[in-house]
Amino acid sequence: MQLTNISSCTHKGLVRAENQDACFVADDNSYVIIADGMGGHKAGEVASNAALTASKNKISQLLQTGAPQTPAAAIDIVTQAINCANEVTFELAKTDDESFGGMGTTLLIAYFADEFIVIANVGDSRAYTINSTEIKQVTIDNSLETLTDTGKKRIMLTRAVGSDYSVEIDTYTLTNLPNDTYILLCSDGLYNEVCDFELEQLIKNGADASRLTQVANERGGHDNITAIVGEIK
Repeated sequence: MQLTNISSCTHKGLVRAENQDACFVADDNSYVIIADGMGGHKAGEVASNAALTASKNKISQLLQTGAPQTPAAAIDIVTQAINCANEVTFELAKTDDESFGGMGTTLLIAYFADEFIVIANVGDSRAYTINSTEIKQVTIDNSLETLTDTGKKRIMLTRAVGSDYSVEIDTYTLTNLPNDTYILLCSDGLYNEVCDFELEQLIKNGADASRLTQVANERGGHDNITAIVGEIK
């Protein structure tokens, strides 16, 4: 399942002082990564970039022996990459507890092979598929909704890369997708501003990642926004 007509965009939004999101698309479009950092000051930015770099480098290293031929082999690659990212980010946090203590990041990786797609996820960045009949959220958010003392809604991650010495990883395998399928990977800065139905309609009408980001900013841009969109052939 090749990923074509791919676009990616990351933006700090209209409220946050810095962009703690990061994304990457492999040169051959064989895999993509999104990370959404958390932590005070610039710790979230440090966490997301450290995790993205570590996972990217690990996947590149593992692919040197050849592309995975089965979903199980691809799952092994992406989970090794996330575990490596977790170790790197966790150890980095320990080097400066005052600046980096408590930092972490979501990490979402999608790997595209000829006969299947494998997705690995920690946190609440999301992967969707969109076809002629529906939009479907593939991943499950690792998060809980709580209320602050003032009664405002707050989303708390139940898992994050770098927040502990080990991390639980969710994996998903997609096969036999219709030819008209699109895939969207994004951080919560997009889907919290633009509902699933709107995302479906925008993508069906040709919106790329930059356009989706623009719409999220038009709705207020309250968080960093990252999106990767591609067509599956």
